[in-house]
Amino acid sequence: MNKRKWLNFQGALLAGATLAGVAVCAKHVQKKYGEKPSGFSVDYKALADYAFEKFILNNDKFLDTLGSKLEPSESKGEATAE
Repeated sequence: MNKRKWLNFQGALLAGATLAGVAVCAKHVQKKYGEKPSGFSVDYKALADYAFEKFILNNDKFLDTLGSKLEPSESKGEATAE
């Protein structure tokens, strides 16, 4: 492995350890105080709809490529028959 791959691996391990530590601390605090944090909620459907509109429907190049792939095969067959 070259140096960059080792650094990426070490960074992934450090990030995983950090996330595990935060999860353990959050679980401890929840057990100690008996409260669940309710200040953070995410509407996943609205987020997914926004992402779909922003990245798929506003991308003309992707829509052109998708449209050319979804053309009926009959029109392609007529073009080769002539």
